[in-house]
Amino acid sequence: MRKANEATRQAWNRNAAFWDERMGEGNDFVEVLLWPATERLLGLRPGERVLDVACGNGLTSRRLAALRAAVVAFDFAELPIRHCSLFIDSLFIVH
Repeated sequence: MRKANEATRQAWNRNAAFWDERMGEGNDFVEVLLWPATERLLGLRPGERVLDVACGNGLTSRRLAALRAAVVAFDFAELPIRHCSLFIDSLFIVH
């Protein structure tokens, strides 16, 4: 199992730049289909806490924070988190 986890982590690390280039701050899929449904489904109020599991480059985390949610996000691959840090002013990273 550890080998499979490490192989998956390495795959996401290798893919981080490609994924970030395609997703960045969103694309048509996100803007038209995914985000409106997610926002409506969650119905967040300011200050509510949200856990973003497998946050990748933090696209959803940043959007949730823009709605004034208190967001905790994590990803087990290091490079997507580094891409996330390029988009925000402050980030607390724990390894």
